Amino acid sequence: AYKSYLIALNINEGGTTHYPQRLRWSDSADINNFPANWYDDQPNTDGGFVDLADCTGNIIDGRPLRDYFLIYTDRETYIVRYVGGDFVFDIQKLFPDSGVLNANCIAEFEGGNHFVISQDDIFTHDGSSKQSIVTDIIKEKLLSEITKVNYEGTKVFSFPTRKEIWVAYPSQSSEEGSDKNFACDRAAIWNWKTGAWSFADLPGVLLMNEVISPDSDTRSWALPDRKGLKVKPITKITMDSPIYSLAVDDTFRMDVIYEPGEGLSGNQTLHWTSSDPSIADFDTSVNR
Repeated sequence: AYKSYLIALNINEGGTTHYPQRLRWSDSADINNFPANWYDDQPNTDGGFVDLADCTGNIIDGRPLRDYFLIYTDRETYIVRYVGGDFVFDIQKLFPDSGVLNANCIAEFEGGNHFVISQDDIFTHDGSSKQSIVTDIIKEKLLSEITKVNYEGTKVFSFPTRKEIWVAYPSQSSEEGSDKNFACDRAAIWNWKTGAWSFADLPGVLLMNEVISPDSDTRSWALPDRKGLKVKPITKITMDSPIYSLAVDDTFRMDVIYEPGEGLSGNQTLHWTSSDPSIADFDTSVNR
């Protein structure tokens, strides 16, 4: 979505006709409502489409950036501005020599910049100018590892509290499961404050998200009192992998640190709930 419009990119229309360079937008919608239609030939509607006539690649992805919308092909980058009136949008080519490697290889950070993995570089831009952020050695290592197994499995995540961008990718071929060669077991991590790069192993994840650290959470972690006795809340909880998203029924370790008067009995569990609907609740068993 961009402004009050839904955006469709690289689409099929009429059942079988493919338009890999088409941007289509809906009629404008009221806040918290879907647009009434996608018509481009009806009076009193804003819907329309544009085929990028000077485009030499296919549209791969698109993301908002501040007051703009950026369209990434596999070879170029376009900037979309809302102008209203009969034209609705103004579209111009921003970078004629840089696109994106694959969908989900873009992340916004610091409120006004995009991190992008292209076919031959890793760069950032602010909607005006771009800057490569890797040395030749890191670029060669990262791009070779990304393309070795399945570049379509590469995903980029932004973690503002850590000031980091995580590039997750599969580095080893998998022969089992429906997610063959899409489970990410490796990550390249860029810190946008220091500019430093590092690498880490991942436990075969398909998605990652950042959650509130329990030891800084303002929610109550008090235990249920089954005997009518007052039970002090647990004051500190630490996790060894607070950033990973795990598959259903996967396990991980969570260390609970007790203060005097606190504790869990052997038949109790902790139940973690999140205000973010994309992060599932979970229960933990006690292993004292």
